[in-house]
Amino acid sequence: MDELPPYVISGDRGGRVIERVTTALDVADSGRLVRIEGLCASACTVYLALTRVNRVCLGPGAVLAFHQTTDIKTGKTNPKANKIVLSLYPISVQNWIKARGGLTAKLLVMDFAEARKHVRVCPS
Repeated sequence: MDELPPYVISGDRGGRVIERVTTALDVADSGRLVRIEGLCASACTVYLALTRVNRVCLGPGAVLAFHQTTDIKTGKTNPKANKIVLSLYPISVQNWIKARGGLTAKLLVMDFAEARKHVRVCPS
């Protein structure tokens, strides 16, 4: 059986975390590689959980952006949700975020040069 093409992410500004987790699990179950080639922000970053099963990699244009979770209905952050989302990231990404004050309303941007220290680079 032929290997499935990678699931490519580029220009993804995020969305609802629970929906993204569901999609990430479906992609993982399919055996596809997640290839981040451009912006992956907010809820999109939950795909980093797939580093645990070696199913995600970065292209040279990858940019990761993180911020706190926000309840769509109330507009408030949920500290428990922030802890859960943070726990999905590789330990080195968690440490990078914590060193910059944690998940807050401020957007933390990790460019490719930094991201490649935490997530493997895609094969050519």
